[in-house]
Amino acid sequence: MGNSKLVKKGVAVVTAVIVAAVMVCVSIVCNLLSTKTESSNQTYLDDAKAQLTEYSDNYNYTKFEFMNSLFEKANVIASVVTENTSAETNAALVKNLGINSFVMTDADGKIIASSDDKKVGTNFLDDETTKQFKANLKGMKVKSISEPTAVEGEDGVYNLMACVAKTEGGIVIIDTNTSDYSAVIGADIAKSCKGDTIIVKNGEVVSTNMNLGDNGLKSAGITDEMIRSENFNVTIDGTTYSLSSMPSGEYTIISGQTATESGFNIIYGDIIPCAAGFVMIIISGIILSLGTTKKKENE
Repeated sequence: MGNSKLVKKGVAVVTAVIVAAVMVCVSIVCNLLSTKTESSNQTYLDDAKAQLTEYSDNYNYTKFEFMNSLFEKANVIASVVTENTSAETNAALVKNLGINSFVMTDADGKIIASSDDKKVGTNFLDDETTKQFKANLKGMKVKSISEPTAVEGEDGVYNLMACVAKTEGGIVIIDTNTSDYSAVIGADIAKSCKGDTIIVKNGEVVSTNMNLGDNGLKSAGITDEMIRSENFNVTIDGTTYSLSSMPSGEYTIISGQTATESGFNIIYGDIIPCAAGFVMIIISGIILSLGTTKKKENE
């Protein structure tokens, strides 16, 4: 009888050891699951950094190509249009060049041709939007562009003017809307990134492929403290993202993925550890009970 109880006690001890080993394995699995997301995020961060580096390396060329394309359009106007060009021809040029409008002046600033006939005969200096090119008329600048402004209601579209000097005196100013400026300021960087990415400079969002809202990081609920923590979760429009951050020169890169709580994670991350702990408590009670019974028999 005593031997039978000893056997039972031995079985209980072996079972406890097995359960303990299972708990260790579960802990390892849970740890691997928790670090998998961070590892994936690092891949996304590295990818975003590569895209940012490519943008920075090509910035001067991209800006040159953008501005040159505008000046080429203005130069077409300068070489084709005269004060005798018909309104129909001017309208066709505007359409074919993909611009909004243009004005051409003589050496004194008087508008001698325009896509808007009402402006002909006036001085470009009388217009608040065009008088900024006064230096071009005086020969202090050969070509220049205005500060681009975002077109309301059109994501990624900017309005600006470009001005070139005519060889015989005077200037040509074109007004146009373009989405090409996004490539110059880096707004397109995140479009090429694999993860859910935000590129930040001086606290402002430069580029993102996420729907953050009108106020950028503030709308998304992303704080400086979160960014400094390097790894954080944030919920945007009902979707929770697991994000990581890292500095890159004058920029901060934030990238990651949608945070998903799979059934596998729930079972191996929550249910099994709890169940294993419960089983350990029961087995400990059995061992204690057997030990107490044995002691009484010996007495």
